[in-house]
Amino acid sequence: MDSSVAASLEYAVSYLAVPSILVCGHSGCAAMHGLLDGATSHGSLGRWLRWGLPSLHALRDGHPVGVAAAEDGRNEIDQLSMVNVACQVEVIGRHSAVRGAVAAGRVQVPACSWTSALPGCCSSTPKPPALCRCPTTICPAAWPPQA
Repeated sequence: MDSSVAASLEYAVSYLAVPSILVCGHSGCAAMHGLLDGATSHGSLGRWLRWGLPSLHALRDGHPVGVAAAEDGRNEIDQLSMVNVACQVEVIGRHSAVRGAVAAGRVQVPACSWTSALPGCCSSTPKPPALCRCPTTICPAAWPPQA
């Protein structure tokens, strides 16, 4: 995790006492398109896109959210976007300040992937991660996943 992201999470949880950290994604994401096109070797943008490589590997390894998104008719860019949301919920949930606040019941880490053509959410719960239909674009799925 980038140190500026880690510091922001620590500040939000420890000093601002935020009740939730919402992880969002969206359809047609140009960053996900860049990852799929292999644009990770070019300059500053490529270095930034490399943060998404674990999500790309997860998609290619059959991540349950990607499988569910494919079965729901989503294109590969949107599948990757949804997997990225699920992966980032896991990454954020492992941050020490977030993990402690979640364990104490002070913070939730909900996930949402907004898709214009097929509204729905990407959720890290229940196990395994699943695609769910929501009447709004916010899906109250919280870290940590339930066993």
